Amino acid sequence: MAWRIKYSNHLRERVKIRELPYDLAKDILIFAVERYYDTITHYLIALGRGKYKGKTRVFAVTYKEDWENKVVEVITIHPLKTGQKDNRIKSGRWVEK
Repeated sequence: MAWRIKYSNHLRERVKIRELPYDLAKDILIFAVERYYDTITHYLIALGRGKYKGKTRVFAVTYKEDWENKVVEVITIHPLKTGQKDNRIKSGRWVEK
């Protein structure tokens, strides 16, 4: 049985509000260049690049894995601000997965 990707209602809303391509979160999740564990939220984070308002940006896709049902639920997506990734790693909030 292959893993299934499920979009949360929150993610659907963020994609619409931010006017992002619908498949961007899925593409970043699959082809992530970096992955982290968020020690505060206990979610997983996938980082990747995508187009946003005419620029290529680094995005964080927050998700959780359900191993029993083989489902990945994508919680949200947002473009990272300058230094945001480094600050979260330095503070210990994000640890490499």
